[in-house]
Amino acid sequence: MRIRNDRAQDEPHIDLVPLIDVILVLIIFFVVTTTFDARSTLQV
Repeated sequence: MRIRNDRAQDEPHIDLVPLIDVILVLIIFFVVTTTFDARSTLQV
C-alpha cells in the first residue's frame, strides 16, 4: 500500500480578490483623472 504525502503536493494558494480590487480601483482612478484632465483643457 502506498501512503500519499499530501504536504509535498500542496501548492501555495494565491488569493485573487485583493488583486482584482486593486486593479478596479486603479482603473477607476485613471478614468476619473483623464476625465478631469480633458475638462481642464476646454476653454470657456
